[in-house]
Amino acid sequence: MKAMCVCKIGLAALLLYALPVWAQFEGRLDAVIIKGDKLSAYGGQEFKFIKVFRYDSRQHAWRIIPSQIDDCDERYYYPSHEATPKNLTARDELLFMARDAGDFASVNEWIPYPGSRDMPRYQIELTDSIGQRRYLYAYFVPDAGVEEDPTDYMRYRPVVGSAPDSVISKYYILSYNPEGLWYSISIPIAENGNDQNFFDRLKIRMQADISAYGFSTKDNLLTEDNFKKNGESRYIDGKIRLIKTWELKVRITIKTTYFSGTFEQPISPLVLKYYPYYNEFSFPLPTSYSGDQIKVKQVDMLRLSTDLQPKTAVLRMYANNDLWQHPDGVAVDRVNDAVSTNLNMAAWNWWLQAGSGGSLLTVGYLQPILGVTPSLYYWDNPTGTNDTGGTKLDTGDMTSWGDTGIKYGAIVPQEGGGNINMAFRFYFLGRNISPDSAYALKSQTAYPLNVVVREQGTVVPVELTAFSATTKQNTIHLAWATASETNNLGFEVERKEATADSWQTIAFIKGNGTVVSRRDYVHEDADLALGLYHYRLKQIDTDGAFAYSTILEAEVAAPKEMSLAQNYPNPFNPTTTIDYRVAQNSAETITLSIFDMLGRTVRTLVNEPAQPGYYRILWDGRDDRGRMTGSGVYFYLLSDGRSRILHKMIKVQ
Repeated sequence: MKAMCVCKIGLAALLLYALPVWAQFEGRLDAVIIKGDKLSAYGGQEFKFIKVFRYDSRQHAWRIIPSQIDDCDERYYYPSHEATPKNLTARDELLFMARDAGDFASVNEWIPYPGSRDMPRYQIELTDSIGQRRYLYAYFVPDAGVEEDPTDYMRYRPVVGSAPDSVISKYYILSYNPEGLWYSISIPIAENGNDQNFFDRLKIRMQADISAYGFSTKDNLLTEDNFKKNGESRYIDGKIRLIKTWELKVRITIKTTYFSGTFEQPISPLVLKYYPYYNEFSFPLPTSYSGDQIKVKQVDMLRLSTDLQPKTAVLRMYANNDLWQHPDGVAVDRVNDAVSTNLNMAAWNWWLQAGSGGSLLTVGYLQPILGVTPSLYYWDNPTGTNDTGGTKLDTGDMTSWGDTGIKYGAIVPQEGGGNINMAFRFYFLGRNISPDSAYALKSQTAYPLNVVVREQGTVVPVELTAFSATTKQNTIHLAWATASETNNLGFEVERKEATADSWQTIAFIKGNGTVVSRRDYVHEDADLALGLYHYRLKQIDTDGAFAYSTILEAEVAAPKEMSLAQNYPNPFNPTTTIDYRVAQNSAETITLSIFDMLGRTVRTLVNEPAQPGYYRILWDGRDDRGRMTGSGVYFYLLSDGRSRILHKMIKVQ
């Protein structure tokens, strides 16, 4: 029995802003993730032998696509590129890009590599919200000679001297500060950016009542500067996804009348997943917890926002619930605008910072935390912040340049403590992304790709052993043979001109059902114009499954010399057919005329510029005035001005 499983992937994605039709599947930006338990037949097999291919039905060709497998368990991801071979388990993850998917391939279409039929393959069907389908196929290929796709979407660059460590995507470059937080973002010129950093910093604000060893302080302000790396970070560098993980600690200073001290407390690890166009960001912030030294007693305000570089030119900010009053967004110019701070709860929200150097699109699913509803934070001002209560001192360059994000008010601590995971997806895109594109991306998150994984065996219902095409004048003769057939309904013969995009079905040849001996088939494609033609067979099973043959090429070339065939039938009454050829080197005008026994012109059938090719014309027995001719002997003459060919014919009544 064939195994089938259905799974969902996360955020569905938008087309690139440059594409005119958002519904095109090839414009999707999302990565597809398949768990190892969906590929159960490959359990225990080495990662390096599991490959993903796309099929091109027009070219009848397979192409390997970039993919990776991450070694992971319930909690951690591990590098899969180490010298020690890795074997597939149920928790491992196979990744590839949705936009690399191709066409449907029947079970008779198989990659040509040795050993690929020794195990089943997996068909991965991707369906978007409007029903468009694309397919990919995972194979176990023990042949070491398979040529890999050289595309490497992601790369990690460690710290080198004074240069920070960086995530280098084909579409963006993101660098970290020494504590592991974002330091700069730039978009390459080739991806519609300008190679210049347009990002200032990720800003975190937490105003809370905190105690340490029994000493308490109110309205203690924590910022991104209070969060420090707790040891070295780990990273996994793959073609599709780069994962960076490091432990965090929070450093807090307590000052009272009788006590002053600085304390550090480890908190949950920070795991950032980077894909070719976006980052999945989840930052754990404590609402109330009792650590070894620090206890958060009350959170009065909590904010996470992204601030941009003042030198970034021509910037605008858009938000999904602010378009009604600012349909063109607001200018980022250090003159603050009053924007709507409303956010949709239990729904996807977005805000967009777009400029000539690049665009940062934030998408997040928001809901109240401990009964507190968040609001949009926006501050575009050379001093201070827009926070309420306590200090309003800023961090970094002490200014806000279109600083945009999310803010919670007072949160009542819960017994036992815990963290708020503020989870977002950040898209790093080219210059001046439109709010329509942002809205489309947000909307598609509600309708993620549906992924169906099917195990498929290597049954070959029809074994095609020969397929040939030969040309005779303007007719192409096709012949093929099968060694055996199982439930073979028949063959559709398909043709297309070499320069055309689409195939045309020109015939259906009935199959022989189920047989174990050789069967031969033929088809003649007659009366063709000059040109180069492609042919293929579509073999169809009785259950509707089908497979394509290889593609053959045949040419109808121009005749080498002018010729005139004997008319048929002859004798005739009242009509007859005349075939003739016009050579490549014929003169400018070709004529075909009929004469009586006295040499008088009875009918001129052809008088036109010479075009090389094969022709057939019918004479209806009438003269140039439309009168029916009598019985007798007639002559017909083909001439190109330099050569003449004459034949005799007889009309009887």
